[in-house]
Amino acid sequence: MKIILLNSTNCIDEIQKSIELISAMLFPEPLDFIFDCTRDILAIATDFEGHPKLVEHLTIIATDDRFQIVGGRFGRTRSGELATSEWSGHYGHGWNELNRNSFKNFMQKCSIPVIHREWHSQQTAYDVG
Repeated sequence: MKIILLNSTNCIDEIQKSIELISAMLFPEPLDFIFDCTRDILAIATDFEGHPKLVEHLTIIATDDRFQIVGGRFGRTRSGELATSEWSGHYGHGWNELNRNSFKNFMQKCSIPVIHREWHSQQTAYDVG
């Protein structure tokens, strides 16, 4: 499994290459991502293994409180802007206003401009791609 991993300690310098990679990706299909709200870790799968495999691969769940891990889809809108959605069968239930704000603040801190769509949005997961 190939992943792009960002965390709050490497957003400033080392992460520039990953940010450039994300910005350059064409996203023919949306890619799964997970975000650890407690530790500010974002992982984006560059293949189509799914959210559970991504979490398993990273072994980032150190607690039974799965609400600290949220998942979604990362892609592009039809107009080409980077976008995320909260679509995840395993980790979509964890989204709430606190986790959503944590995710948005993290993305802003990493200078990754994205449009974020909430789970109940009229848009589907495939409108992010």
